[in-house]
Amino acid sequence: MSFVWFMLAFFKDFLATPAFIVGIFTMIGAIALRKKFSQVVISAFKVTIGFLILGGGAGVLVGSLGKFQPVFQATYGLKGVIPNNDAFAGALTYIQAIVQIGSLIMVLGMILNIVLAVTSRFKYVYLSGHVLFYSSLMIAAVFLTLGFRPQSNAGDFAIVLFAGATLLASYMVISPALQQRHMNMITGSNEIGLGHTGGFGYALSGYIGEGIGKLMKTKVVSTESINFPKGLYIFRNTLVSLSLTILVFYMFAFLPGGVMYQLGKLSDKAAVDVLSGQNWLVTMFVQAFTFTAGVEIMLAGVRLFVGELVPTFKAFSDKLIKNSKAAVDCPVVFPYAPNAVLIGFISSFVAGIIGLFITMGISFAWPSGSPMALIILPGLVPHFFLGATSGVFGNIKGGIVGAIVGPFVHGLIITFVPLFFIWGGFVPATNDYLQTLAFTKELEGVSGKATGAFEVAQAAQKFDLASKDAAVLKAFFDEYKALIASHGITASGEINSLMHTVISTTDNNIMYYVREAAKLAGKNVDTVQSLNWGDTDYIIGLIPGILGKIPKAGKWIAFVTPVLTYISLMIDGLIKHFIDKKKSKNAPQDSNSGEKVEEKVQTQPINA
Repeated sequence: MSFVWFMLAFFKDFLATPAFIVGIFTMIGAIALRKKFSQVVISAFKVTIGFLILGGGAGVLVGSLGKFQPVFQATYGLKGVIPNNDAFAGALTYIQAIVQIGSLIMVLGMILNIVLAVTSRFKYVYLSGHVLFYSSLMIAAVFLTLGFRPQSNAGDFAIVLFAGATLLASYMVISPALQQRHMNMITGSNEIGLGHTGGFGYALSGYIGEGIGKLMKTKVVSTESINFPKGLYIFRNTLVSLSLTILVFYMFAFLPGGVMYQLGKLSDKAAVDVLSGQNWLVTMFVQAFTFTAGVEIMLAGVRLFVGELVPTFKAFSDKLIKNSKAAVDCPVVFPYAPNAVLIGFISSFVAGIIGLFITMGISFAWPSGSPMALIILPGLVPHFFLGATSGVFGNIKGGIVGAIVGPFVHGLIITFVPLFFIWGGFVPATNDYLQTLAFTKELEGVSGKATGAFEVAQAAQKFDLASKDAAVLKAFFDEYKALIASHGITASGEINSLMHTVISTTDNNIMYYVREAAKLAGKNVDTVQSLNWGDTDYIIGLIPGILGKIPKAGKWIAFVTPVLTYISLMIDGLIKHFIDKKKSKNAPQDSNSGEKVEEKVQTQPINA
């Protein structure tokens, strides 16, 4: 059984790595073109390494933002939920019940995506494996909140797996299709799609830009046509303009934060760690310019893999899936409008700041201490990637105004996505069962006795067993919950020390294990409660979540709906194929060549 889980973990990690996925598809395309072996290898390596360069650039950028965020929060005394998909997914991977079924949802979802690409009218193969993994974890967690227990019930396992995979696969073709109209305008071709969890917001930004373009009486001015005065000509260089803009952002946090640190008025450990590593002014400059370096690395990776991916994937689609398109990650559009990338990011972040104050006002409607009384802090990572991409979409028809308004609206939307998950009880912060799973996982690494005590205490509380030991354990469990609520020990050094003590002790007092393990789990409480999903497309998880709240039959409606959606997409595609084939047979013949007129005239690919 351990080998099975090892292979499952291997395929999960392999398929969650976009570089390997696109590398394989590129290799298939090159083989379909009957290229020489050396050319096949070169194509696959170029695309794989290009994607790794893209990921490396993203890592550099995220690392820089990781220095900014704690200083910003500590300087202005902000505490709340941070929408960050990478970090939240990372926290959920420690919960075995979620990650096991979530991994299988991703694998089956990718297979079902290929089936839809063949049978439906939406010919998209979704290649952004990392965001698919995050989405799979989100879907798995939502179904667990509806009462399904896949880790202990075979029927629930099959239901959650199939419902989750069909929901994911349907999303994998619908989201790129909604964006394709504007992707064609941006890239100047119909050969590549966009696969990212901000897709619904990108499409909305594109249509907002179109609306602005129609309303404007003067000629729409593209962000890439901004006329800089001669004295400011250096700002036409994207690298310079981005570096200076980000430096201003970082100064907004580091200057007051650094002064507070010097005066000994900054106590937040994460912020102090950033400011004390070296002279904080030097850190400010280094991290601001590191951000720009990350962007430049990403753009280099995009140029490398797109130049090789598009022609080989086209060959692959012509041979195996007619007219199919690769849906790739959002930075693919950055080189088409670098100024819009910067403008979109700033606009989205400003919307996030405004959203912060809106959620602050909403939080006053809840009692003090309620998990519902949460403030959503602007996460720089989603605001950069989603805002930048929305800027490119808004600019294509709406120019500068579109590049501002589209990302601004998108930035407001992603501020409220976490609230819907919190209010619905679809995340650990407001769902007792998911919290229990998180705490149990934390206990597994501490002591078998502690884990056993926790499980028995759960049973005692649930069934109210009459024995003396059960009553005692129930009291222990109550104390455990109280300690969790107080968040216990948070300093990493203390946690490591306590971990060693708990593991090495021979004390048979179970209460000791429960109490100390509860303190350890307090660190995990802070993590899962302070993070959340942050992209527009995560609303797909709200569909089964909301349907599942319908009295009596809700959980079954949540299961049936994605399955029927998937089947409907297949049937619709097959009907379209039959109608198109019938029209093709009935088309008039060209008297000179004997070819069908319709096929001869149609030279441009048709967007589904």
